[in-house]
Amino acid sequence: MLAIWSAERLLVPNIVEESKVLTKSTATYTWGSGGAITTTRPMKVVDAFIRDSDDQDTPVNVEMSLEEYNLVSDKTIEGRSDRLYYAPEYPLGKIHLDPVPDAAYTLKLFSWKALASLASLVTSISLPAEYEAVIVMSLAARLSSEYGIAMDTLTVQQAVSAHSTLRNLNRSKVGGARHDSAITWAISR
Repeated sequence: MLAIWSAERLLVPNIVEESKVLTKSTATYTWGSGGAITTTRPMKVVDAFIRDSDDQDTPVNVEMSLEEYNLVSDKTIEGRSDRLYYAPEYPLGKIHLDPVPDAAYTLKLFSWKALASLASLVTSISLPAEYEAVIVMSLAARLSSEYGIAMDTLTVQQAVSAHSTLRNLNRSKVGGARHDSAITWAISR
């Protein structure tokens, strides 16, 4: 249940910020235990920027798709990387930078990380208070069907409401949807 919620961004109470000092002329970095970035492999990179030696920050577009990366005809051109493609491969994800870094910049990454799986029923995790109700109610719903016990309507409604509230809370933390204002104007008319 928790793994599914992580995948749908329900259990992401914050965005994790991490840094990697880039190596000149190196465009690809693995991410995960044993990778070039040794922290937990993220599910998705949501934002990034490059910091140069003068502490000047330049945004990096993290929306690059595999198709766009494959269309880069010369993957050896060097410069200040301004976009990246993240391949969430397993067990190591991969970051592909374009263009290839021409200096040892610091790459600041902001990503979603899955909630670590629980080793046992007595494993302790620390989450914000608003998670307790949704976990308790949803677990009750899941276990009731597994054990053939009918749930009362109020408990089902509370589970659905808590799940919806948490989803909306976390959606707003990541930022609003990007849209074309002309389309919004046309729809609203």
